[in-house]
Amino acid sequence: MKTQKLQTQRGDTIHLVMKKPSNFQYDESLFNRKLKLDNHGQIIGESLVLQNTPKQSIFGLSECNILDDKLDLKFSGKILGDDYFEGITLNTIPIVVKEINKVSGFNITTDGILTESTMRVFDNTFNLELDDKNCIGDYVKSIQFGSVGNTKLISNNYGDNSIVLRLDTSTTKNRMIFYNKIVELQKNDKEFYKIYNTDKFIDTLRVEMNICE
Repeated sequence: MKTQKLQTQRGDTIHLVMKKPSNFQYDESLFNRKLKLDNHGQIIGESLVLQNTPKQSIFGLSECNILDDKLDLKFSGKILGDDYFEGITLNTIPIVVKEINKVSGFNITTDGILTESTMRVFDNTFNLELDDKNCIGDYVKSIQFGSVGNTKLISNNYGDNSIVLRLDTSTTKNRMIFYNKIVELQKNDKEFYKIYNTDKFIDTLRVEMNICE
């Protein structure tokens, strides 16, 4: 594996709740109203949920809800399109904000996300360029071998292309994943793979640390 410089903090899947801006606005025609009920079926409030717009919408935005005085947002690095490899960083978060505002009519800001939000999920990612070509599977197998002996660490292998390491507890959802991103995109995100440039992921081992609330 090539010597890696200290990498910028990068995010992939992020789920956060943020305060609505004081001058908040949104495009009402793009949202559906969803009633909130108590255990007895009584209406106790409502939320606004972004409609599932077709292909003119953007990749990566999976939740965009208005909850009373807060916004509930879940998005992944795919919202960056051709810059997906770079991940969500301080440099690319303005692009994320721009894309969310474009499809929702919001007027949220980068500063609002950074200072007025609480994280529920944060996937910290690293892209490790490998010395050898076409051998990501060998690295994955080596990682699995190295995890043997730690009784608290469970290793779930998914073939030659990915491995998941997680603590042996019933409460934590936190884990670390090593996998071949190109293969994952080709298999699970075919449309994104066809539209955007993902060549930078070739011969690059993708590492994710999934941290959940």
